[in-house]
Amino acid sequence: MAKQSRLNATYRIKFWVKLSLCLILVASGLLPGGISDAKAEAGITAAASVADRTITIKGSIASGEGREVTVIVTNPRGEAEYLNQMTSGEDGHYQFVFTLNSVINGVYQVRVGGTGIEEPLETTFRMSSGQPGSTSPPAGGMVPADAKWHSFGEGARAGVQYKANANELQNGMTGEGKPAHRLNMDTDMLAHGFATLRNQEENASGNGAGSIMRIIVENTLPAVVVSMPVHALIEGAKKTSDAIVVIQTLSASYHLPIERLDLQAWVKDWNTDVNAADINVEITLEQMSGGNSGNSGNSGGGDIEKALLAQELKPLTGAFGFKLVITSPTGERAITDYNGVYVERMIHVPVEVDFNRSTGVLYDPVTKNLSFAPTLFEMIDGKRQAVIKRPGNSIYLVVHGDKSFSDIAAHWARADIEQLASKLIVHGMTTTAYEPDAPITRAQFAALLVRALGLAERSATASAFHDVRPDDWHAGTVAAAVDAGLITGYEDGTFRPNEQITREQLAVMAVRALKAAGKSASVHDKRQNELFMTFSDADAISVWAREVVAEAMHAGVMNGMADNRFEARKQATRAQAAVMLKRLLQYVEFIN
Repeated sequence: MAKQSRLNATYRIKFWVKLSLCLILVASGLLPGGISDAKAEAGITAAASVADRTITIKGSIASGEGREVTVIVTNPRGEAEYLNQMTSGEDGHYQFVFTLNSVINGVYQVRVGGTGIEEPLETTFRMSSGQPGSTSPPAGGMVPADAKWHSFGEGARAGVQYKANANELQNGMTGEGKPAHRLNMDTDMLAHGFATLRNQEENASGNGAGSIMRIIVENTLPAVVVSMPVHALIEGAKKTSDAIVVIQTLSASYHLPIERLDLQAWVKDWNTDVNAADINVEITLEQMSGGNSGNSGNSGGGDIEKALLAQELKPLTGAFGFKLVITSPTGERAITDYNGVYVERMIHVPVEVDFNRSTGVLYDPVTKNLSFAPTLFEMIDGKRQAVIKRPGNSIYLVVHGDKSFSDIAAHWARADIEQLASKLIVHGMTTTAYEPDAPITRAQFAALLVRALGLAERSATASAFHDVRPDDWHAGTVAAAVDAGLITGYEDGTFRPNEQITREQLAVMAVRALKAAGKSASVHDKRQNELFMTFSDADAISVWAREVVAEAMHAGVMNGMADNRFEARKQATRAQAAVMLKRLLQYVEFIN
């Protein structure tokens, strides 16, 4: 009863606020497979039909196309069975289709409301367990342990997959009250998947078998929640160390590299009184309503739309929220930071993409700004995917930008500057001027690296350096750069943020960024000597910088200057920094 009260409360708050509910009861219940029609005086119609256990609710809203329509279905026990929201199509028509997980004999209530409807309507349909195909599935959306895992794909994108059927999905809500499909994976089912993956890898005989264990949910609701026991993931990782658990919906997917994430710490950090077997990982993938942040109430407004307009960006997809929560009987804890481990999530992009002008972006609901997220565009399983890589969770979408500056029209670095500006990585000194030949400061380059790696700014209440104050514009990015190991400062405890950076200092910070992104460009002494032989001023490279300069050159991130010179101690320009940054991002596969 407490659960139902919460559902009803959420229902009232989210969908029927300020609406007086008018119940239109059907005089007699439907026979199995029948149809019931109702019409509200304010202009909305609904018809509920039953075919086997598949329920179809359709009708029209008089206020027309592009209106939000909401439906909630409760079973004869008064429990919420289905909750969803959609935008009406041509002439105001809408249609909801779902399958009952199990049949409870009796009358099901259907309530439908929409934009501008002051008096939502109610209709009913009757179900009987004797209807054809109404056998009840396992309770609670639990996947049976004997379900089949099948091989798929080739190479690095190969592995084993399980496709959940409709009977295994619970209809419920996310923690924020959004309609969601829920799938509970039990220990035996996961063990079966890991064992199948291990057998596939062993049978591949070194032919490059992939390590993906994919769980597919073909959702009809905006969100999908998949719950997995933490201890089952830990045990599976011991047997298949490089396994990646992937949750895939119709429009997005989330990749969990089990071995690289400290699952043991997640368990240890929890209340010691909780049995480890009762701790679960709960992953939520949610397509945000109308491609916005969910706080506008209609698909034409919202904070994300405002941010897109302010930053002159065109959305190529809707917005998707990705969340990972650790749950137990005593509560839950969201994991928002993976301590530098880059986790992939994919968003299907249904349109053509200009790789040089498009990217995935992160939406920050606190600052209400969009920022660059490392993104590769790939064709996977015949679909164009934006592969977004970040060491944390948030809201993401794919956008197209077209940014340039009036002072780079004839500049040698124009293409690279425009590419990074369109991806929100480099900014101009003003809205129209980039000043490509101006020197770049240590603070400016630290900010560039933080943005390029898709890192979030840190709290600037206290600084690691004497000369960085909490109210400095660069305080948050410097703090993030310190946490990521990109900068260390000087022996006297200063960072010297306004000091112009030299080319060899640029190389040091760039190589640290490579390592933060999980790439290594180390070179042996012979190769280092070969690289330096091409420069007439190689002896001028500082001893402390020689190794990293060689690594930056080996990775193709830095080249020499004119006349076979490297000019290690020459001040780097804003154009040089942008070109080097583009090469770095391509080397670590953060852009195409």
